[in-house]
Amino acid sequence: MPLSPGLTAPLPRLGVSDPGSPLCFAPYRQMKDQSKKVANLKHKEQLEKSKNAQLMEEARKREDNINESSQQVKDSLRQKDDRIEELEEALRESVQITAEREMVLAQEEAARTHAEKQMEELLAAMEKVKQELESMKAKLSSTQQSLAEKEAHLTTLRAERRKHLEEVLEMKQEALLAAISEKDANIALLELSSSKKKKTQDEVALLKREKDRLVQQLKQQTQNRMKLMADNYEDDHLKASSHSDQTNHKPSPDQDDEEGIWA
Repeated sequence: MPLSPGLTAPLPRLGVSDPGSPLCFAPYRQMKDQSKKVANLKHKEQLEKSKNAQLMEEARKREDNINESSQQVKDSLRQKDDRIEELEEALRESVQITAEREMVLAQEEAARTHAEKQMEELLAAMEKVKQELESMKAKLSSTQQSLAEKEAHLTTLRAERRKHLEEVLEMKQEALLAAISEKDANIALLELSSSKKKKTQDEVALLKREKDRLVQQLKQQTQNRMKLMADNYEDDHLKASSHSDQTNHKPSPDQDDEEGIWA
């Protein structure tokens, strides 16, 4: 019979024992679903274990990497510390060397300043000595000129003196010759008197002794005159320098002649 709107027809009830009924497959489906769930759970558990193992391996590797990095950092820090110590030691040595070098430079600068001061003093002293030498040179030139004039005057005086000495020697020789002639005349007169008195003989002997003394003086004066003439000849031919050396180192020939004249 037809149903009114809004009402549904009751479904037919199927029994479990009915072979064509879907309820016959319900336990099998549930078991299959449970098996799938168990398999899924096992698979998930294996995945979780694998994932956990992978995470553990990654954590271990990360820890190893961290340890290795930490060791590398420690080694790097130790190397840096060693390098810093080396640099500090090198810096201390450099500072010490720089200080020593600065001290040496300061000493050298002080020595250079002292040397420059001494050089300035020496230059000033040399300039003063140079001025004194110029003054002495001018005085020496004037003195040499005056000395040359005096030398010329002295040469003239020496020539005049030698001329006078020659005249004196000549006069003395003439006087000695005259005295000898007088002695000879007196001796001849006494010998011609033929007197054999002792007094006469003594007078003759005395006159002969005086004559011999006069003859010796005449010989000496003759030698002095010859020496004077020879010295005059040498002086006329000597150079000015040789003449100056003779004047400074040995007596003048005129002095010897003068001493010999009055001997």
